[in-house]
Amino acid sequence: MTIPQILIVDDEPDMLELLKRSLEPDLNSRLSTAASAKSALQQLSEKSFDLALIDIKMPEMDGLELLELSGVPNSPELSLVAESAGHASARIRLFRLAFGDPAGAQDIKGQSVAAILAEVYGTSRIAVSWQAPGDHARPVIRAVLLALLCVEQAMGAGGKVEIGQQAGGGWHVRAHATRLTADPALWGLLQGKSGPVEITPAAVQFALLPEALRNLDMKSDVQITANTVEIAFYETL
Repeated sequence: MTIPQILIVDDEPDMLELLKRSLEPDLNSRLSTAASAKSALQQLSEKSFDLALIDIKMPEMDGLELLELSGVPNSPELSLVAESAGHASARIRLFRLAFGDPAGAQDIKGQSVAAILAEVYGTSRIAVSWQAPGDHARPVIRAVLLALLCVEQAMGAGGKVEIGQQAGGGWHVRAHATRLTADPALWGLLQGKSGPVEITPAAVQFALLPEALRNLDMKSDVQITANTVEIAFYETL
């Protein structure tokens, strides 16, 4: 009986060792490891493997590029993996801007934010239109994206979102949908009301946005109807 050959590729040595130790006892196979895509290509050129477990994000060459160079033909499944990886990467960049510490950070180009939003929402049921060209302070972008994440949570059925600037340095995040599910307790936080005793991680943006606006000396105005929701904020006089 031929023993299956498995190759594990990951640039983190601890993860490589963990995967090998976790899988080896339960698999009647021979496991090989590679700590880089280049090392994996070398091993792939020397022998055939029945299965490869490949880290998507690696320096120099990512897992998808490794698959292409190793001769794996393009397929709908591979295209789906590439699309999913790109979407996940963009979502992480959005979260870094929304939840990361903006202190001391450089200004953010509007076109960079637009590109991230296009990757995150390009194939989703929510269409986001960024209408704020130019450079913007990182803390302001943080507040805008927190507002977007608040709006997103009410749009389970999809819809359209417009993000733009207002006269006097204000901003608006305006959404329209055929059906909105806005939790009154969470949205009350944005209106200065008492919120739920416990906020889940998925709704933490509702607690962070008021704080972000206070740090910017900005006030918010929230309007909700059956089909629209708008978060507008502007500098206090």
